Amino acid sequence: MTETGGLAFSAHIASGPTAVAGDAAVFAFDTASGGANWVVNTVAAAGTPQGVDTGIAVEASVWYKLGILINSSGDAQFFINDDLVATVEGAITPATAHTPWLSNKALAATATVFNVDYIGIVNNA
Repeated sequence: MTETGGLAFSAHIASGPTAVAGDAAVFAFDTASGGANWVVNTVAAAGTPQGVDTGIAVEASVWYKLGILINSSGDAQFFINDDLVATVEGAITPATAHTPWLSNKALAATATVFNVDYIGIVNNA
């Protein structure tokens, strides 16, 4: 994944996300856009970014299990707490190496914090 300023997308929204990465598949929550739900953003081969509102509200002090499954065709399935919440066909370029990525950017004067309990990575290639 390529990125700018620690972000793969400069606008993490469902309708018209702005990608700065050439290939990426991410979960996002963008307080600057007034969003209340988890959103997924994808971009393949520096093409048109795609965004999907999962309909799952982000709640303070709640732990979430987030998962992304990408098949050999570059299609991505997104899971929250083991429930499928979005599928994006052609989400990324399948032949491109991808790196797991966590980022947190405060877009206001108030600091933001997120806690990560564990990360699991499986490659069935």
